[in-house]
Parts: sequence; C-alpha cells; structure tokens
Amino acid sequence: MGMASIAGYQWWTAPPGIAATPPLLTIQPPVTGRPAPLVLAEIADRAAALPAPVTAGRTEKVTIRAWYLHGQVSGGTTISALQAERRELVRRPDGSGTIVGSKEPPEFQSEADRREWASDHGGQRTTTWAAGGRSFFNQHRPPSTVEQLRQYLWRPNPPDSNGSVKTLQAMREVLRERALPPGERAAFLRLMAERPELRHEGRAQDRAGRWGEVFSVDSAYAGLPARYSFLLDADTGAFLGYEHMLTTTPGALNVRVPAVTTYETFLDGTFVD
Repeated sequence: MGMASIAGYQWWTAPPGIAATPPLLTIQPPVTGRPAPLVLAEIADRAAALPAPVTAGRTEKVTIRAWYLHGQVSGGTTISALQAERRELVRRPDGSGTIVGSKEPPEFQSEADRREWASDHGGQRTTTWAAGGRSFFNQHRPPSTVEQLRQYLWRPNPPDSNGSVKTLQAMREVLRERALPPGERAAFLRLMAERPELRHEGRAQDRAGRWGEVFSVDSAYAGLPARYSFLLDADTGAFLGYEHMLTTTPGALNVRVPAVTTYETFLDGTFVD
C-alpha cells in the first residue's frame, strides 16, 4: 500500500495481513493528578466567561476532517479499508442546510481486497434539506443549562447501563451538526464532569497540530473494549476532536491493538453572516 498521508499525518504500511492505522496520540500525563470533574469545571468556567457571539439570523458552519477504518467480511475473511473524509455543513437561519462530504479513495492491503470491496471508492456527495428537516439536533439548539442539556441529549437516545458512553456519543453527534457558542460549550463540559468513569488523561497535540486536554471513558458499548476520547481546548472549552480506539482485542478486524479506528477533528464551528 505504500505510505498514506491523511489530515497532515503519515503512517507506514503494517505487516501483511495487518491493516495500517494512525499512530496513537502522544499524551503528556497531568502533573497534579487532579480529578477530571475539577479540571472540566475550570475549563467550563473559562468558556462561560467568554463573550457570546451573535447567533440570531446567522449561518452556522461546521467543518470536520475525519478518518475511519471500515471492515467487510468476504468468504470468512475480514477486509479492512482506510478512508479519510472531509465534511462541511452549512445550516442557514431558517433551518435549511447543506452538507458537502468528500471521501478520499479507500486504501487496501492488496488489489485482491480492492476487488472484493463492495462499497464506494471515494468522491463527493452533497446532501440538502429544507427548514424543519434533518435530525432533532439540527432542528433544536442545544440548551445552556446542564439539566436541560441532559434531557436534550437523551431525547433521541435514552440512557441505560451505558449512560456515560451514550452521553458522550450524543455530544459527538451534536458536534457534527452544530456550532457551539461559549455558554453551550460550558454546559457540555459540566455535563461531562458528571460522568463517573471519565478520566483526565493529560495533554496532547491533536491531528491538526492543536494542543488540548484529553478526557476518556473505557467501555465495550459497541461490542469490543474501546476507549472513547474527546480533546478539548483548555482556554476556550472548544471541542477539538473525538477518537475511538480498540484497547485489548480487535475482534474480527485485522488490526493490531491498541488501534485507532475512528478519529474526527473539529476544524471549524462558527457563525457567519
């Protein structure tokens, strides 16, 4: 397969039979070892103190650069493909909007895998919707209080024994749809601080070269033991990225653990005229 370059990072082909995955984040452990809720509360306070932008009558823009490991089973063998994507969402004041998704061609371990792959091979796709269309999160702004936000996130995805991970996944879904002003970001962070399993891993440079604090939860919510992580700007509370990493077993996927199978870098979440 040679060397791939996605989102400014490079990684080399893994040994035959093992799919290449992005290098793990290099995380600097926290110096003081303070609990995650305290660190998040401080970041939330800094976010809440920032001036609120004018949002009424303005257009939201959300840009994401992402990388996904896809797997398909063919003849009892799992074929893995690496695919980078860029997703640009524009949501107009009336609620209508457009998403332009650009996928790079998937990369494979062999030409045989490429021939067996039953999926698209990259390209661009545009999705549009009218006012009132699309998902619940797209139609309704996130609230800026923790209690209201809790109900907002759980409305389409009620909590259960996987409450912490489901809450983080709901946050991720909102971040893919909405630009968050400081007050809303602060509510997200304070709700995160309530998650009992959440850990503050330390500080790392994200895949766009920005420094942020890493907060994680371990869970087998999706079927395999994995780590779900958010990277946050410590000064503004902005969400920089989301990562999903298999921690102990790859299941049927032909990867070597620990292995990042998803990362999403939130490049832009702004309001424009």
